[in-house]
Amino acid sequence: MLPSRLAALPLLLLFLIATTFLIVQTHVMDIVRLNYNLCHFLFGFAAPLAFGYLALSPKRLDIIPFPVFVRQIAATPITQWPAAMLRSIKRDISSDRPWNPVMGAIWTLVMSMLNEMVVDPLQNGIPFIWAYQHFLADLAGIALFLAVSHVLLGLYKRRYASA
Repeated sequence: MLPSRLAALPLLLLFLIATTFLIVQTHVMDIVRLNYNLCHFLFGFAAPLAFGYLALSPKRLDIIPFPVFVRQIAATPITQWPAAMLRSIKRDISSDRPWNPVMGAIWTLVMSMLNEMVVDPLQNGIPFIWAYQHFLADLAGIALFLAVSHVLLGLYKRRYASA
């Protein structure tokens, strides 16, 4: 878990990775066509940065009745959803909501499995056995993300635990 003063750092890193990818993709080379597995690797590495915010602590979970939840969503025009999401992220950061790299990796793994094992075979007609390397690239990205985040969070804890 990150301290509140660093709570926006994963989103900043995700933004930098996505921006770099888009610049390279549009101005330098076509990465998607050149090496699609690299795109899956980047997804596995970068997606946990965002999905790590989906870690919920049961003691901080505010449960509202489902009809109230539906009314709140229906009351917000779809054009205002991005701004509403940003406001909720800002609220979560200011209330010291946790960011957890392991939860980010788990959510990314679930999304990758759904994509490669369910969505691609149904929508594109590509059996999983023909595209398993995409799933392996996702797993390699997730593994690198976990290794890097473990090392960096360990360094951060050692540095500030002694201070």
